[in-house]
Amino acid sequence: MRSSFTTSFFTPVMPSNIYVYNPLSTTSTIRIIRLPPSSDDKEATIKIQLFESSFKDAPRYEAVSYTWDQQSFTEPILCNGKDLFVTPNVLAILHDFRNKDEDRLLWIDSICIDQSSSYDKSVQVPRMDRIYSRAQMVLVWLGKGSEETDAVFDCYSEISSGTYTGNKIRKNERGFWGEFLRNQTEETMSLMK
Repeated sequence: MRSSFTTSFFTPVMPSNIYVYNPLSTTSTIRIIRLPPSSDDKEATIKIQLFESSFKDAPRYEAVSYTWDQQSFTEPILCNGKDLFVTPNVLAILHDFRNKDEDRLLWIDSICIDQSSSYDKSVQVPRMDRIYSRAQMVLVWLGKGSEETDAVFDCYSEISSGTYTGNKIRKNERGFWGEFLRNQTEETMSLMK
């Protein structure tokens, strides 16, 4: 009597719409994200292309430093036309860092390193210092802004450009930002004299 079980019964089947990483072709390559320009629709699905490049001849890219915050991979994006799940922080980064009219090349560890592959992590993680040091720029993402953080960055931008007028200091209910900015501004202005 023949068994009704076949080997396909034991073979895991991945849904065809889920992005599956291809192993890197050599240990001297990295993956880079091509992030197309933004659309005016903030709710539009993020679409990226992930490609492999020789580490030595990689195009100019920007590396992103951010906090994982123990988040889960719950947010869908499209990677090479397939679904890839990223953390809420990474989704916010991709929305916030899109250029208006040209592609942006990024290296973000949770996307560029296959998180499901121990081998990929064992090769890529030890090279992160070189990945960051060879980047054209390292972008630091501290989280979504607020009215208070926007006021701080606006004020420092004006101070550094020499256009500070002092009239953009806002206070929260405790007056903290006003006092903080006023003290920082007085210190900075005295240093600039």
